Amino acid sequence: MAELTYRGLKYIQTKSAKGSQEVHLHYCGHEIMSKRIHEAMKAEMG
Repeated sequence: MAELTYRGLKYIQTKSAKGSQEVHLHYCGHEIMSKRIHEAMKAEMG
C-alpha cells in the first residue's frame, strides 16, 4: 500500500486503486480562499 503524507502526518492507504486509475488531488489553501472571497466582495460592491 502507498504511504500518504498530509500536513506532516503519514497515513497508510488502505483502499486499493482499481487498475491504473489516476487520482488527482486538489487543495484550496486559506490564502486562495481569502483572495477569492475578497475578489467576490469587491465585485459585489463595484
